[in-house]
Amino acid sequence: MTYKEWEWELKQLLRGLPIEEFDDAIGYYRELYNDKTDAGYTEREILIEFGTPEECAARILNERGGSSRVATAWNTVSSKAKGVAKKARSSSALMGWLKAGLYIFVVFPLTLVWFSLLVSFGAVWVSGVGCAIGGALVAVVGIIQMIAVSGFASSLAVVGGGVAVAGIGLLLIPLGFYLMKWTARLGALGFRALGGRKEK
Repeated sequence: MTYKEWEWELKQLLRGLPIEEFDDAIGYYRELYNDKTDAGYTEREILIEFGTPEECAARILNERGGSSRVATAWNTVSSKAKGVAKKARSSSALMGWLKAGLYIFVVFPLTLVWFSLLVSFGAVWVSGVGCAIGGALVAVVGIIQMIAVSGFASSLAVVGGGVAVAGIGLLLIPLGFYLMKWTARLGALGFRALGGRKEK
């Protein structure tokens, strides 16, 4: 149970109190929770110290009024408490199933697509490097062929082809790099969104 769920149950249990007393009680626990969080306590430790919402409601009602008023209010509270707790548990279980479905059917496939794109764009970059190196080597072989062997036209064609391939490779290198960079940034934004953190 989270603090928000705990507070919601407590509010449901204290609905019969006058508004000022209701606000004081909720404000007290909210402030106490914030102080303990600032002091380094975990949410679980704080909620264990507070006790169940029903126990807190009983303490609050005992502190706020006489025994007959407390008994009447507590009977109302305890009859509502079972329904409130059951609703909270079922809504929390439903949220768990919805989150699991979201991760299985949306997040996991999108992560696979993102990773595939990243690898593909990395392959574009590697292809660019390979084309640039291979084209340069072919051009060098064409120049050597032109000098050492006759057949100027065919050697010139080999040099031209090598230069063209090297040029394509030089174009693919920055393209692949920028595609990988933007895909990685897109993935980082997605992971931040899932974690609930904002980009700085």
